[in-house]
Amino acid sequence: MTGETVRADAIPTGLPGHSPPGTPSNLTVVGVQQVDETWDAILDWSTPTGQVDGYHLYKAQFEEFGDCRSPQPYYIGTTTSTTFTDPDVPSQVPIYYQLRAYNATGVSSDAEIVLNVTPTNVEEIEVFQDYSLSAVSGGAPVRFEFNMPSATRAEVVVYDVRGRHLVTLYDGMADLGTHEILWNGRDQAGLKIGSGVYFARLYSRAYGLTSIKFVLAR
Repeated sequence: MTGETVRADAIPTGLPGHSPPGTPSNLTVVGVQQVDETWDAILDWSTPTGQVDGYHLYKAQFEEFGDCRSPQPYYIGTTTSTTFTDPDVPSQVPIYYQLRAYNATGVSSDAEIVLNVTPTNVEEIEVFQDYSLSAVSGGAPVRFEFNMPSATRAEVVVYDVRGRHLVTLYDGMADLGTHEILWNGRDQAGLKIGSGVYFARLYSRAYGLTSIKFVLAR
């Protein structure tokens, strides 16, 4: 496991004159999916009360995040949505996730924790034959195609190898059939993203999630 080590008691939970967001709830792993030689874990949660500008996620190998046997927890990413994909999940070692909401002042909520996640004890996401995502790798723009078995709401996002959300390319109703997206290689804030390996994810409540790995070359 890689990532920035963060002391659990060092995460800010309040500042004078500012109220922290509510604690996120219903943090669950909705499924796992094997991509090449590794596993993705797809996390989902409910929006808490109060002002929320994003979420910080951490993971550990022990149930107690402050366990002295390991310098835990590890920061694995920040997102503004209520889903997150961890692309670095061991096949046999239990992993524990911690989630905190934060607001514009940097004040964080209490933690919501989901326990004991391994690909062997979480249902693998079903793959539908006519539900797919593909990419033509290379320089920007990158061309994505996704196929829908029926008309339903869909979301296509790009994230990095640490699972951090970079940009949402599509979020809305999608008709039956094939759809094309051209990505200019910039993140949600319009900043240019460097060359490297990235992941794209297609998700819909009707058909679940499918992920692909692709290369962006500058």
